[in-house]
Amino acid sequence: YFKAKQLFFQLKWQDIPEEDINFILCKYFSKEISQEVWSPKIIYKKEYYRQRELITKLFAYKPWFKTYQPLSLEYLANAVKKDISLPFIIAETIAWFKEQQIIRPNYTTLQDIISKALSNERRRLNKLLEEYLDEPSKNQLRTLLTTETLLSDLAALKQDAKNFKYRVMQNERNKLTILRPIYNIANELLKVLGISSHNVHYYASLANY
Repeated sequence: YFKAKQLFFQLKWQDIPEEDINFILCKYFSKEISQEVWSPKIIYKKEYYRQRELITKLFAYKPWFKTYQPLSLEYLANAVKKDISLPFIIAETIAWFKEQQIIRPNYTTLQDIISKALSNERRRLNKLLEEYLDEPSKNQLRTLLTTETLLSDLAALKQDAKNFKYRVMQNERNKLTILRPIYNIANELLKVLGISSHNVHYYASLANY
């Protein structure tokens, strides 16, 4: 089971499929031992952990210790810049454990590592935004979110032109006037943030939502 999953399981005898037991009896024990004469016995904790230790050494794996957490977070700090979606981060975290030959920790610890990696990335981006954006730039962005009429400017900008009539085209030109300086800010800002085009689309989808 460890060879297949790189994990240990605390199983009861009734959890183990009969064909697995038959396979082990036939392959690793003398022919005199058959299922008729074999009977399950209690496996004590000491025996269980001794087996774990031997299997870990056999496969050159290391048990998880909290001291490995900074290394995992360092690796994930680069991974989240490529793709911050949860399925990708989970897959990358599991791949890192396999590559480092470290036994995967329990679900809660795994959840904690991923949560910290995502929080660290949010803090990094917030810090860069605070450092890079000056007050005029922030004010330009705030203006889009101000709702004075039925729709905010941001909501109005997202609406497509209905036709090519003069007034509609005039509105499109006005939108361009509003967007051009913000577009220039965004272009410069993306160089500083150091995120992938995939993440650009992801954050854009959040803004759109």
